[in-house]
Amino acid sequence: MEEIKIYRSLLFNFAMIIGSIAFVLGGYYCIKYLSEDVVPFHLFDLYLNVNGVVIGWISIIFFGLCGVVVTCMTFKQMLFKTPYMVIDSDGFTVDAVPPLNISFADIESFGGININGSKFILVNYKEGVKHERTTAWRVVGNLNKVITGTTDGISVTGLKLSPEEVYYLLDERLMQYRASHP
Repeated sequence: MEEIKIYRSLLFNFAMIIGSIAFVLGGYYCIKYLSEDVVPFHLFDLYLNVNGVVIGWISIIFFGLCGVVVTCMTFKQMLFKTPYMVIDSDGFTVDAVPPLNISFADIESFGGININGSKFILVNYKEGVKHERTTAWRVVGNLNKVITGTTDGISVTGLKLSPEEVYYLLDERLMQYRASHP
């Protein structure tokens, strides 16, 4: 079976870069023009009065880093034709840090979830499957397990294929793997 390569949508990435730049500029505005103002800030059930400088720096740091990461991913894809996901007959790889390699032998099923407009494919592993992961991956996996019920959720928003098409391809390859490996 041939490999299926799925790429990120460059248009979606450019929109994310422009959005990051807009929020960085908004953070600069907060620092420059709201430095003396106290801004009411609502977090969960906690109301805080925060200086505009704090909000500005948080916005610049967070969205600045997001913009840098998305820009690097975009250039990597444009220069080296790096796919976001590669599906082959034995499993699939997701372009992450570090890359996420998942074997169909370890998978029970796939699921789907929509979180705030972003779609994810959930990987439900067979009982007892353990993966060697870094501490950061384990922390993220535990948080995913609390939110979604499984340790791995793969973002399928902003790809050249629709989330439904990616789900169908993964599920089809999983069934083909099971048929050839009874």
